[in-house]
Amino acid sequence: MTAQISEVTRAYAFVMRYRGEKSHTVGAIANSVEEARTQLRLRYNHLDSDEFEFFNNAVCVMEPAHIVRWDDKQVAGTGSFAFLEGMFFGEYQGQRVVTSCGKVKTLNGWWAIVYGGDYEVKPLSQKS
Repeated sequence: MTAQISEVTRAYAFVMRYRGEKSHTVGAIANSVEEARTQLRLRYNHLDSDEFEFFNNAVCVMEPAHIVRWDDKQVAGTGSFAFLEGMFFGEYQGQRVVTSCGKVKTLNGWWAIVYGGDYEVKPLSQKS
């Protein structure tokens, strides 16, 4: 059985302003900038809508890859990934991951260094 790569192929990163002050970078995997903003508003719906805003968006196309999550147990799958504005965006096995990370280049791809478990990413465009 072959894993299907989702039609969602873009990673969006925004700077979040909270109570008038620049807070931190947030991100979403979506088809459009409007959908990404909607996802983020839902994620932060515990705040009053006049307390936060998202601005200075950056976008990139996610690339197909084999992704392995390394923590207590190893979870692997074919999906897509992007690194943008100090964040790792991954989609594989029905999961979406958007998290701040460190990034390390390897011979076969990348490591996304994340607190609580790292991700090994091997782009499918590379030869084995």
